[in-house]
Amino acid sequence: MSKPQGLTEHDKDKVLVALKTGVTVKAACPAAGVSYKRVLAQRKVDPEFDDACIEARAYAANEVEKELYAAATAGESWAIKEWLRVHGGDDFKERSTPAAAVQVNVAGKEAEVKSVGELQQTLQERKELLEGE
Repeated sequence: MSKPQGLTEHDKDKVLVALKTGVTVKAACPAAGVSYKRVLAQRKVDPEFDDACIEARAYAANEVEKELYAAATAGESWAIKEWLRVHGGDDFKERSTPAAAVQVNVAGKEAEVKSVGELQQTLQERKELLEGE
């Protein structure tokens, strides 16, 4: 059995472009016209390519994150719940009763949010605080 050959710069670029769309490394390979084994082998011997693959996947995740945040700040309840689940930590415990309020910690100040509109306002304030840093 022969050892997989290294990827050309063109092959690497095709893999990175595919990864930036959010697909897995395994799914990026056929889209780029290269084998999964060759990509894995290249990542092992080429730290720059490995880092670029990680950065491409992070780019895709960041794009999804931006869309989730936009949906949450637009008042989409599913997005608010997901945002709080992922980013809230102990400040955002899911309550067992529908009437329970959500506890929010914004810039060290705790606030009780009773409606989606208030939560949307709190998220907007938090966004502005983060953008100001």
